[in-house]
Amino acid sequence: MLKTAAVLVTLIYLFNGGYPVLEKFNDTYWMVFKGDDGIYITSSKDLKSWSAPVKIPGTKQGDYHPWFIIDRNGVFRVVYVKHEIINPESIKYGFDYDIYATYSYDGVNWVEPYPVAESEKIDWYPHLYQDKSGKFWLTYSVAEENGSTGIYVRESRDFITWSEAKVVIPPDGEYIFGKLFEFKGKWWMNYAKFTGDKDNLTLLNNHDIFIAYGDSPYELKNHARITSTPPLNFTLYNDAKADDERIWIAYTSTVEGNEEVYLISSRDGVNWTKPVKLSRNVEYISQLEEPFNFKCDQKSVLIEKDRVIVAYQSAIFRENRSIWLAIVNKSEIPAETFSVKYWNDEKTSKESPLGVEVLILSITSAAMLRKILK
Repeated sequence: MLKTAAVLVTLIYLFNGGYPVLEKFNDTYWMVFKGDDGIYITSSKDLKSWSAPVKIPGTKQGDYHPWFIIDRNGVFRVVYVKHEIINPESIKYGFDYDIYATYSYDGVNWVEPYPVAESEKIDWYPHLYQDKSGKFWLTYSVAEENGSTGIYVRESRDFITWSEAKVVIPPDGEYIFGKLFEFKGKWWMNYAKFTGDKDNLTLLNNHDIFIAYGDSPYELKNHARITSTPPLNFTLYNDAKADDERIWIAYTSTVEGNEEVYLISSRDGVNWTKPVKLSRNVEYISQLEEPFNFKCDQKSVLIEKDRVIVAYQSAIFRENRSIWLAIVNKSEIPAETFSVKYWNDEKTSKESPLGVEVLILSITSAAMLRKILK
């Protein structure tokens, strides 16, 4: 297991809610999140005091996993999963998940939500990205009836008419939480993959974080495994962003005894900084008279000039899910790195995506047979 770096982190509790996505436009922070009866939006100037959350019209109870961007023209763009019960008596496939979209020019008045990805399968875990040309990219997962899951991409110039879905990571396993972005002339996707064994109780829920790159979103031929999670643990619920200097990935892992939020970064996609633990859940649990484990999962990353902000949901309070911010200065990020190995369809590559030959070190982890209560 990769040991984490001890850094100074500011933690801010906000309010009840889940699936937070944080954006900034001019001098205002905006957050879209899941409430009890739909998708909500709120704003703040200082990350501490927030406006009264307002429900986005047309969303309803059961809708969840929103993704949110403010485009280069200041338009608010939201996609989310619409959850509908089709057959209440069905145990496995009595529901339908489709992806809907809406947008607003002021964050107040919204168009009626409309479908952008719907099928008889399960369409979920959407992510939005606007590229340098202004084009919008929708990334999402599609679950097959056999339990496998692939990652798909659609593109649009106007956010209304979308291309046909194209598979970028085939459903030959379980792939979720795809996050597409550009970095130093390449297209990248961070994603999570099931790496366990469903016939082995100690590996029943193992997941790990991966990254891929290519010359286009449809040619992500080079892949690398970033984490190697020990039995009875998982690493997933990831988000990734890039600035001019680094790729930043936040994720959740259980390797320290409870779900915790971590942050890593890379200047070339090969050498990654030592994980920084942002949450302090294990420390909190150790102080309780009746300790309990809790969820701390869905999140989003916002990069500023000198700091990185991660918004995440937590079940630290038993009654409700709550939203938290973890803020860390870039100067706190450790210099120590570990390296990952890329592979593609033709060969194993020891070359950095940016063309620099590097020493490849495999990621290993010590056995950690600790049952995580979820």
